[in-house]
Amino acid sequence: MDNKDVEMILEDNEGNKINCNIVAKWHDGNDFVAYTDGTKTGDDLNLFVSKYILKDGVVHLEPINDDNEWNKVNTFLDKYLY
Repeated sequence: MDNKDVEMILEDNEGNKINCNIVAKWHDGNDFVAYTDGTKTGDDLNLFVSKYILKDGVVHLEPINDDNEWNKVNTFLDKYLY
């Protein structure tokens, strides 16, 4: 696990900038990143997880659509973050 207390800026479909903090990044068959925009649902901080790919020096986030990948993500989160 490679924890990073760094910020990344995402852009939504309307071009709005969203400041996010990276909570963790790791490799488990794919490269994954867990991050938050600081919003909460009730008392819980919203945490997002994506696969990421570095292409030509630019990081591209991709959704996780595979149940096996979600199992890997949940195992990592249970072990290191929760």
